[in-house]
Amino acid sequence: MRLRAAHCRNKGGSKIQVRVIEYTIDSDNEQQNYRLITSLVDIALFPALLLATEYHQRWEIENTIDELKTHLNGRKTPIRSSNPAKLFKKSTVGF
Repeated sequence: MRLRAAHCRNKGGSKIQVRVIEYTIDSDNEQQNYRLITSLVDIALFPALLLATEYHQRWEIENTIDELKTHLNGRKTPIRSSNPAKLFKKSTVGF
């Protein structure tokens, strides 16, 4: 499958080949269907089962990091900043 966004045509965008992996996960008497789109098209190097498993493992890790960074840090308000100096200022104001 090849994808190309309409807005990229005017800006010199290029086509890329992608692979679509559809799979189902059974959990708690229900099935959840997933569709994973990836640019890893070599099925010998990247079997569908491996990609599906690793994708869900990655998101477990991402969700854990999100919990630690924004929800479980002992503060009433989450710490969010794109600037390290502002983050330091925010973290020291409460002390």
